[in-house]
Amino acid sequence: MVAGTSFTLFQGYTPNSPSCNNHGDLQCGICACSEGYYGEECQCQKNSNNVIHLNDDACRMNNNTEICSGFGACECGVCTCITRSNPSEHYYGKFCECDNFTCRRHGGLPCAGPDHGTCECGQCICKWGWTGDACECRDGVEPCIKYGSEVCMGRGDCVCGACRCRDNYSGKYCDECPSCPGQQCEKYKDIVECRVFETGPLGKKEECFQDGSITIVKVDKIEEPEYTEEDTGLRICRIPDDAGCTFIFRYVIDNSTVEVQSTKECGSEINILGK
Repeated sequence: MVAGTSFTLFQGYTPNSPSCNNHGDLQCGICACSEGYYGEECQCQKNSNNVIHLNDDACRMNNNTEICSGFGACECGVCTCITRSNPSEHYYGKFCECDNFTCRRHGGLPCAGPDHGTCECGQCICKWGWTGDACECRDGVEPCIKYGSEVCMGRGDCVCGACRCRDNYSGKYCDECPSCPGQQCEKYKDIVECRVFETGPLGKKEECFQDGSITIVKVDKIEEPEYTEEDTGLRICRIPDDAGCTFIFRYVIDNSTVEVQSTKECGSEINILGK
């Protein structure tokens, strides 16, 4: 027998088989590599910078992708992903195709930070209570509801925890419309009634004093303006209460001060419609 040639001791066994790159024995179709070699075909050598056979195709997701997605090295048909300088950032996956840092950012952080979501394979996985491409939005419509009213007062849509108003409406809850006659009467009436008279839907509730942007000033009497509302921007509101009386207040568009008549008017002669 010539030295170096392979031979079969018994069926299904070939020592130093060419199928194992002459660095292992073929046993029932499987290579049992000699010491210092590894790989399905014993094609790789340990502690060696020169890989005997580099199976690049095994390190590609498909024919159109780079080896290890361009983020790793192919070693014996297996991707070894590169290490980032930031220890919290990683490439991972069979083909180094995933990472935990290239997701959409909010506030400079992937997925708005760990309290909002995690970045998994380039996509934000939001925690409970958060939504949006970067987990930057509060889930649900609660932030868009004022005092048990409709979402955005029925005048807009709740997007990312904030009202996106339609038509000429504005404000946190779409409760402002400077160009709408009498619209601010609706905005102010509950606050005015609870703060001045301690009645109405808010009564003595804590919500009555939560809006610090409105200044209430009591006056003895609300007089009709000398000029038209269109000329002055002044609006007078007359709001009926549950007791059959009317409370009166006035404001100027784009001004947060509301003047309120300190006494209500009661009787059949009162005007019950706010302008």
